[in-house]
Amino acid sequence: MINTKKIFLHLALWESNILAWIPLSLMIFVNLPEKVSKRYNGEKIIYRSWHDIVRVFVWVMIAIAVISLVWLTVLKIKEMKIQEKKTVGKVVVNVSKLILLWGLILISLFMMSLFLFLRFTLRYDGDMYYEYTDGNHTIVIEETSFLLSGDFSVYQINEDNTAVGIGGALTDDGYRNYGEYEMEWTDEYVKITFCNGIRSDSFETIECKFK
Repeated sequence: MINTKKIFLHLALWESNILAWIPLSLMIFVNLPEKVSKRYNGEKIIYRSWHDIVRVFVWVMIAIAVISLVWLTVLKIKEMKIQEKKTVGKVVVNVSKLILLWGLILISLFMMSLFLFLRFTLRYDGDMYYEYTDGNHTIVIEETSFLLSGDFSVYQINEDNTAVGIGGALTDDGYRNYGEYEMEWTDEYVKITFCNGIRSDSFETIECKFK
């Protein structure tokens, strides 16, 4: 007798994995142009691009895969309880198939989640934001630190709250300045002096031209 519920769940499980990997593969292996828009909402810089649609789509596919996998497991366990009375061999085979299925799917889901984290969270989610103005110009400094990697980006904030990158720098060993910068403002640029983290008295200065 054909179990249509199992067939449907298998289709949902494997097709959701395949459909999720298609856009991810394009992002990984094909250098498609990505126009990222940036806007300041008063608290942080918001990034938007067509990759956001891909991220939502992949997470939906992951959710479908997880639900299908759990549902299939429940059906398999029910089958094994019935088969247990008939033969131990079939139960062992089904358990092996179930373990293999979980292993393959979990590896796939883990790789998807890891890519999404590295591609979006580390790239777009700045940790701290600091706003500065001289009355004529407004800038926001976005500080990011992860393990031994530290950097900050400088954005010019326009009247419509769009954010335009005008500079940035790296810091040593994930060092943060926590907003402690020295500013020298002119009509054309702002000079920013910061500690680079190599030593507590090691400072650098960058010049960020307004656009």
